[in-house]
Amino acid sequence: MIGVPTHFIRFAGCSYRCAWCDSMHAVEPAQIQQHKKVLPPEDLVSWVESLYDDHPTHRIVEPEPSWVTLSGGDPCLQDLTHLIKLLQIDGYKIAVETQGAVDARWLTACEHVTISPKPPSSRMETDFDILDRILMRLNYAEHRMSRTFSHCLKIVIFTNDDMVYAEKVATRFPSTDMYLSVGTPTDVKGPKLEDTVLDAMRWIIKDLPLYPILHKTARVLPQLHVLLWGHELGR
Repeated sequence: MIGVPTHFIRFAGCSYRCAWCDSMHAVEPAQIQQHKKVLPPEDLVSWVESLYDDHPTHRIVEPEPSWVTLSGGDPCLQDLTHLIKLLQIDGYKIAVETQGAVDARWLTACEHVTISPKPPSSRMETDFDILDRILMRLNYAEHRMSRTFSHCLKIVIFTNDDMVYAEKVATRFPSTDMYLSVGTPTDVKGPKLEDTVLDAMRWIIKDLPLYPILHKTARVLPQLHVLLWGHELGR
C-alpha cells in the first residue's frame, strides 16, 4: 500500500524483540510508558476524525473511503474487533500490519492484511505452524468472501540469509503476493540514511535473479516514509 494515504494507529506491545526494530517506542516497556495514550475505541475513532480538522472539506469531496492502518508493536496482541467495526461504520477501510506470530481471528474483518514474518537478521524464529494457519485463513477469505479483501507477505531484507528466507517463504505460499522491504538501519541518520537505503535497494534488485521464485513474483520497495522523513516519529 505504499503511496496510499492512510492514518496509522500504532499499538504498544510485541512478542518479538527484533535486532533492528525501528519502533522500540512501541515495544520496549519504558518507552511505551513514555509515549503511550490509553484510549477506548470510541475515543480513538474521534481522534482519527480530528485529523481532518485542518481540512474540513476533505471528507466531503473524497470519492472513496479513507484508510486506517493498525500497526505496532503487534496489533494482534489485542482484540480490536470493536474498534474495527466502529471505524468501518464511520466510513474507513482497515489495513493491518503484523508479523504473523499471533492468530487473531479479527484479521479477516479488515480490508487488507500485511503479514511480515521476520527473517534471520531479526534474530527471531518463525513459527511456521501459526503462519500456515493464518495464511490459510486469509487465503480462504480473499477467495471466498463477497466483499473486497486482500492480503500479502512482506519480508524485511538486510542480508543474503534474509533473501534465502524470503525465497523459502515465497515457495511455501506461492499464491500470496510477496514484497521485499529494504531494511532501514537504525544507527544511520541524516542525509546518509537515504543513500544507505537506496544502495541496499540496488543490491537487492541486482541479486534478485539468484532467487528464481522471488525474481518471478516479488516486488522490491523501500520504506517511503524513511526516504521522506528519516526516523522522525509521528509521520
